[in-house]
Amino acid sequence: MEEMKHAQLGDPRRNKRAACILAGWAERPESSIPQAAADRSQTNLTYRFLSQETTSSVAMMGSHCQVTLERVEQESEVWVAQDTTSLDYTTCKATRDLGPLESAHRHGFFLHSALVLSTGGVPLGLLAQESWAREASEQGKAKARRKKEITQKESAKWLRPLAACALIPSTVRVLLIGDREADIYDLFAHPRPAHVDLLVRAAQNRSLVDEDLLLWEALGATEVAALTEIEVERARERAARRARLEVRFRAVQVAVPRHAKERTTKQPVRLWAVLVREIDPPAGEAALEWKLLSTREVASVEQALRLIEAYTQRWKVERFHYVLKSGCQVEALQLEKRERLERALVLYSIVAWRLLWLTYQAREQPSAPCTQALSQAEWHLLYRHAHRGKVVPQQVPTLREAVLWLGRLGGYMGSNQKSPGVKTLWRGIRRLHELLEGARLISPDF
Repeated sequence: MEEMKHAQLGDPRRNKRAACILAGWAERPESSIPQAAADRSQTNLTYRFLSQETTSSVAMMGSHCQVTLERVEQESEVWVAQDTTSLDYTTCKATRDLGPLESAHRHGFFLHSALVLSTGGVPLGLLAQESWAREASEQGKAKARRKKEITQKESAKWLRPLAACALIPSTVRVLLIGDREADIYDLFAHPRPAHVDLLVRAAQNRSLVDEDLLLWEALGATEVAALTEIEVERARERAARRARLEVRFRAVQVAVPRHAKERTTKQPVRLWAVLVREIDPPAGEAALEWKLLSTREVASVEQALRLIEAYTQRWKVERFHYVLKSGCQVEALQLEKRERLERALVLYSIVAWRLLWLTYQAREQPSAPCTQALSQAEWHLLYRHAHRGKVVPQQVPTLREAVLWLGRLGGYMGSNQKSPGVKTLWRGIRRLHELLEGARLISPDF
């Protein structure tokens, strides 16, 4: 109800229905729509809700984004990580209005999300999200697109979250973060509020004003300003490790790209560049190297390290998309129209955010009461399961304790010193609600 309280769906009953569906999907994130519904009647009501034109995906996402803004007001600074993912529905032959993906043989649509993070790395919610399908006629026309204005191109997706960032109160500093695909001159040159800055991993070896060197060479020629260490997350192609890094930074004046000079009146942009390069990587591992560009001033080592810290959190928006696709199984949805998929996607996006929030909130605020995330019935049952039926204490367990018990329900075998990941948590939540449903069948007052 909290996330849907601002939705304007034309009828209060639709708002209530949206909240009920959201609650059911949150309890069983891996389940199909019929499995998540209580019975056949609830299943039919869910499908009817998703098929109604008055069920606006924009209104539902708008409500969640507005509640996210309310959470952001409590912060002094936030980081907004944005990224794009593709949703593949090639096997759903009956679904209409899809488009080609990265391969012309795969069909679906794209999703671009802007996820707000606290400076402690806790996801606070989505600030913006949009989806679109590509036209088949546009395949293979990359060169022609370079001549178009940014507003006519798909890459305008990187600029649009700036409008959402402008809604954040000016008392909150904002850093909008993007990966190499966001290294677009138009993004740096685009107007933005004074409290909003950009941080982008550079992909283009850009020309600099009044310098003979290009960006890469100019950064490499700068003296090492500091040494630091960061935790490198485990990925499919590498193991987790602690990397030692050398840090360089300097101010640069980025020239207007040649292909843009004929269609723009914009001027060169002053940015601050930070080079992060790993020292002595493990044998067989590629050295970590980031070239970062920011509109935020970097006049000290502390400011450079702060930007590096912020960029290390960017991958959490990728993690959000992973939870959406692997945890909530959105690519397994079988609906007749793309607009119905988009309505379902909004609700599943809120579920995915909540799962990610629970994972990192327990690490950032382990001593907080578990009632931040669980109802009394949920934590009572969770406690009794974890302690072999012992009497429930009056003192509410901590969030860390509850998340550890949830993880074990989901198959977590780690020690008490570590926190379970989001994958075991979504399995644990589903298992908890299966147990809760059984307990209520035996004792309706539970």
